[in-house]
Amino acid sequence: MSEKMTILEVLKKVKHIDRKIAKNKERVKKWCSYFNIDVGEVGVAQTSLPEPPYDTQKLLQTLNDQIKYRAELRHALHKANIENTTTYKGKEMTIDELLVLRTKTLPEMVECLKLMRRKEKGYQILSHLPEDVCKQVFVINQFDSTTRDKNMDDIEDEIADIDTILDEINITLPTTINR
Repeated sequence: MSEKMTILEVLKKVKHIDRKIAKNKERVKKWCSYFNIDVGEVGVAQTSLPEPPYDTQKLLQTLNDQIKYRAELRHALHKANIENTTTYKGKEMTIDELLVLRTKTLPEMVECLKLMRRKEKGYQILSHLPEDVCKQVFVINQFDSTTRDKNMDDIEDEIADIDTILDEINITLPTTINR
C-alpha cells in the first residue's frame, strides 16, 4: 500500500509519531517494573492486585511499529529530497543540496565570519611586559568589521530566501510513502 502526502504532511506526521514514541517509552520505563502501591494498596496479596494500566509487551510492539513507520516516512522524505530538483540562483539543485546549503554550509560560513573579532588589550596577555612597553602595544585588524557584518547579513538573507523556497516545496511537493 502506498499513500501520497506533501512533504509538510510527512514532516507533521513524523513529529506526531515522535511524540507518541516518547510517550510510549515513558510508559514502558514506568510499567516494566513497578511497586505494588502503584496499582493497589500495601498489604494486598500480589495475586489480588489489579492489572497495571499498560502491558509492556504490547507497548514494546507498538513502539517497534511506530519506529518502523517513522523510518518509512523519513526514507520517503530523503528519497523526495534526492529525486526532486529546484532552481536556486539560476542553478538546478536537488532539494537535498539546498537543505545541506541551508543547514550546514551557510551557518558554518556565518560562524567563520564571527571568528573575526577585534582583540582587546587584556592584562593577562601583556602582564609579562614592562609598563612602558605595554603602553606602546596596539591592536592591528586584518579585517573590516563593516564588510564582515555586510557579509553576515547577506548570508542571513540567503538563508531566508532558501527557507521561503523550502516552505513552498514542503507545501506543494507530493511524496509517496510505501507501506
